[in-house]
Formats: sequence, structure tokens, C-alpha cells
Amino acid sequence: LITAHNAGTGGASAATAEEVESELVEESPYLAPEAFIAGWGIATPFPFSTQTFLEIDRREREKIGQSEEVIQNMATFVKSSRILNRHTCHPFFLPKGKTPADYPDAVGTVKEDIYTAWKSNPPLRVRMQCYQDTAVKMCVAAAEKAVKNWGKDRSTITHILTTCTSGWNEPGIG
Repeated sequence: LITAHNAGTGGASAATAEEVESELVEESPYLAPEAFIAGWGIATPFPFSTQTFLEIDRREREKIGQSEEVIQNMATFVKSSRILNRHTCHPFFLPKGKTPADYPDAVGTVKEDIYTAWKSNPPLRVRMQCYQDTAVKMCVAAAEKAVKNWGKDRSTITHILTTCTSGWNEPGIG
């Protein structure tokens, strides 16, 4: 492997990867980091509060006849997470009186309310299809924001790392 490297002489010289690594270790282990965050971007779907989630969760569990004990166990579990604000790609979870139009910055959302059509929690395959469709949109939007935040030429990007909490599985994004 041949690489251009500034050997401290003010100019670039050709050196093998092993020579560069050896020289960097001799100079300082922190001289040239192997990776750094050049820019970041965040894209989220509809926001809603944990309180709204708990209200909807209670209503839906009562609708299918789950016991108060189950409802309270879920509420305890949710509250113990200390998550105050959540996000969803489904308009079903929007607070009363809100529509998707109230969230112009939301990314990766579905127009169809899949919950009402099933009169309860849709099957996992239906929910996963929504996540598969929306996760890629959020990833692209976040990457675009990261490049803009970085402010340099996108053709010089060598790696993009992503993370996504889009449900029970994470579609391959990379």
C-alpha cells in the first residue's frame, strides 16, 4: 500500500502504510486519529410525549381487554425508562387535534394510519414494513444534514456510520 503522507517536512512523500504507522507511533499516539466526527445530522419522524404514549397505550390495551395489572406494568416500565419524548412514523400516535401537517420537519413518516385499520396493534410484519420504508428516508435526511454540517466537498467522504432505532430490526443501511 502506498499513501501520500506529510512526514513533518512540510511536503507529501510516498511511504508504505507500515512506515506511516511506525512514524506516527514514535511521534505521538494522538497525532493523527484514525477516525473523527466530521459532521452530524439528525432526522426524526413525528414527536410525541411519553404521557401521550401512555394515554394511547392504556386506551388500546383496554380496547382489547387487557387487565389493569398489565396496563400498570407497562406504565411502570415506560416511566422507568425516563424517556420524556418519543418519535413515531405513524400518525396514529399524534396527540389529539394534531395532524401530520403540524410537523413540517418530520422525516420518515407514513401517511397511512395502519393502527386504526387493524382496530388495534397491527401485525409485526405490517409495522416492520413501515420501519423498513421510513428508516432509509431518515438515514438519507440525516446524512444530508451531516454533510451540510461538515461543510466540505462530499466527494472526499470515505465512510458514513449510521445508527437507527427504527423498531425491532434495523434494515441494512450503509
